[in-house]
Amino acid sequence: MHELYIPPVYEDDETSVRLLRTYFLKPRAKGDFYYSGAHFERLGGGGDRPLAADRFEAVDLVAIGMLKVSVAAHGAVDLLTDAGGHWHRLLSAIPRDARLEDPASDALIAPGGPGSGRTSVCCGCSM
Repeated sequence: MHELYIPPVYEDDETSVRLLRTYFLKPRAKGDFYYSGAHFERLGGGGDRPLAADRFEAVDLVAIGMLKVSVAAHGAVDLLTDAGGHWHRLLSAIPRDARLEDPASDALIAPGGPGSGRTSVCCGCSM
């Protein structure tokens, strides 16, 4: 797992807030968001919906693509079918209210945690 690199520009609170607001709120002329990644967690109603929680849906693969991450075809099939329940077990171990910026969530993304980077290797993800 790689250590999270935070560019120096984000060390200044005012600059960080301005950049994040721009990323998540800047509108296009069409009325939607300028940056496609701003739709990531809300696409299709979000992954916390009772019928969508703790499993992957096709809309999740589209959302992943909005972050410029690609999933290999066989990896996509594995995510969507989840034949052995592997992905369900990992996702259900992550509280729906977990926030990555909260130090209490560090264990979730630590090596061996349910949200660790090694899981992306299992599904053939690349950035």
